[in-house]
Amino acid sequence: MKSSNIWFSRFAYIVLLQCYVMKEDVVSAEGTFLALSKTGPPDTGSCNDMLSLYVGLNLMNKAKEFIIQIREDGMTFYWILCEDKGNAQSNDELVAIEPIDKLDATALGLMLSLFLKNDNFSGTKLLLKLLLGYVAGGSKVVSQLIINLCKEGEISKAELLNDQLIKLRCRMEEATVASLISHFGKRQMLKQAEDIFAEYVNPSTSSKLLYNSMINAYAKCGKQEKAYLLYKQVTEEGHDLGAVGMSIAVNSLTSGGMALQK
Repeated sequence: MKSSNIWFSRFAYIVLLQCYVMKEDVVSAEGTFLALSKTGPPDTGSCNDMLSLYVGLNLMNKAKEFIIQIREDGMTFYWILCEDKGNAQSNDELVAIEPIDKLDATALGLMLSLFLKNDNFSGTKLLLKLLLGYVAGGSKVVSQLIINLCKEGEISKAELLNDQLIKLRCRMEEATVASLISHFGKRQMLKQAEDIFAEYVNPSTSSKLLYNSMINAYAKCGKQEKAYLLYKQVTEEGHDLGAVGMSIAVNSLTSGGMALQK
């Protein structure tokens, strides 16, 4: 690709490709990637961009052809694709799985996000197994994705990931659980907050972060008495909830017209 007979720099092609991917302009993106390839081997980021575009638009055949071409060109690139064949039980078709010990957590996390976006539950399960069972740093990637989904209001998808983690006998990091409870509280989803709190709370190991998130969720949902009772129970068990916990409890008591007992 060139403008007024002047070829763009390699960096310009990379930036231009990102723009076309954001616009979901497949034809222009493919042309830009081809031009980029003529300047030298494409970088992994640009390869990720093309795959993200294909998968995001459900162009799975193009994605598979792209991966095959990358492998034929001798590039070191690790990826995985699944073909979800409706709701029927079927074997997933796997393409271009490189040695598991070299799979990249960030790349798999991006693909996991795309599969969730496109409701590809078969691919979601497979990627979770890889991230949690074989990839260094995989659990942190999944935890961060759950937090991001909560922030974006995609609570049902965050719950889906948590359910899959439980089935795989894995657990979210406490900070992720607290974030999820907090977002449930903001959205008046008290039952969901209570359910996940019950799943993860452990009197001997849980920190004030988890307890404070649940106390705050009660307060956000107008359950001031429950907020106070949980605060009282936890402090009587010897946990120090700090200034944040005290503040939430005091505000709950004030709203409920109760008095703090020490």
